[in-house]
Amino acid sequence: MNSDSLTLIQHELRLHDRAMAATSCGITIADAAAPDMPLIYVNAAFERITGYPEREVIGRNCRFLQRDDRDQPGLIDLRRALQAGEDCTITLRNYRRDGSLFWNELYTSPVFDDAGRLTHFVGIQTDVTVRIEAEENLQRQREALEEANQHLQTLIAQKNAFMGMAAHDLRTPITVVQGFADLLVHTRANPEDTKEFVGIIRDTLNQMLSLLDDILDITAIESGKLTLRPDVVDVKKFVERILKLNRYIGAQKQIALVADLEPNLPTMAFDPQRIEQVLNNLIGNAFKFSHPDKTVTVRVRKLDKAVEFSVIDQGQGIPADEIDKVFGEFQRVSTKPTADEHSTGLGLSIVKRIVNLHGGEIGVESEVGVGSRFFFTLPLVTDDD
Repeated sequence: MNSDSLTLIQHELRLHDRAMAATSCGITIADAAAPDMPLIYVNAAFERITGYPEREVIGRNCRFLQRDDRDQPGLIDLRRALQAGEDCTITLRNYRRDGSLFWNELYTSPVFDDAGRLTHFVGIQTDVTVRIEAEENLQRQREALEEANQHLQTLIAQKNAFMGMAAHDLRTPITVVQGFADLLVHTRANPEDTKEFVGIIRDTLNQMLSLLDDILDITAIESGKLTLRPDVVDVKKFVERILKLNRYIGAQKQIALVADLEPNLPTMAFDPQRIEQVLNNLIGNAFKFSHPDKTVTVRVRKLDKAVEFSVIDQGQGIPADEIDKVFGEFQRVSTKPTADEHSTGLGLSIVKRIVNLHGGEIGVESEVGVGSRFFFTLPLVTDDD
């Protein structure tokens, strides 16, 4: 070999070295003929990507980059390719010298000598962490969008069911009013019948107004437009006034309404109109599902950081498998009112929303044939809060 040829070869080797050092991809060469295929070369980009200097990796198998994270699907393909002496492209979780994770898109290619013997494997490593994280973020956004879309579809279905049930519940009393109005217009009823017809029309219109009030309450709550107007309330006086107003209603069904109020109940802040609505609803339900000659008890107790209100009846009770339905919109349990009283199926849903808006909680305990206890708490505001 003359000097010109030697100079050309040396120039080409230096060019190859500079190219290997300049590339942004990590390049490794592993000895395929040696046990455990140790690394015999790494370029500067490999050191930059992994944080490992050349002196710490030469002579080691490159699996050290996986640390203990060996349960990766791509490793099966890599092992198969190495054993077969084939090309392979995989993406692995690798770990830098400081322990931080990076995603490594690894391409390995076998090198054969002139006799066709496998001598080395060349590995090209590309840090694709930014791409993988972007893909994962996009996937999370897709999943969040899909979840939001499913939630929207659920809300639309609930709205359609809500409107259908509301229309059904309004149609029946409207038909009743129309029927009795026609009787008054087209027949000559005696004064007693006329008074009865007008009374039925009045009661039916009251039912319709009650349903419309409930729908308006639900709409205001769902849209976030239900505004609480809290005031400082003497709990004992507040409850006693509500009991006095409801005793007359209970007496019409021969049901006693009694108080079990803990002494020294505090004053506290809540919206008295809305909490009165809650208690009236719970007491009214207790009357509705109780037989005559039973007792409904309103119990109030001061807890550590709240006041608990309970309405306890001796009614029919609620089946255990229906307890979870009682606070849902338009949810009616199999237990029927004892005197065919009307129910919109919205009252307890509204009650729950009002209590929750006050920062309180509501629940029910019930046993078929024994009775039910509906209870809710309202938080006490202390100087520490």
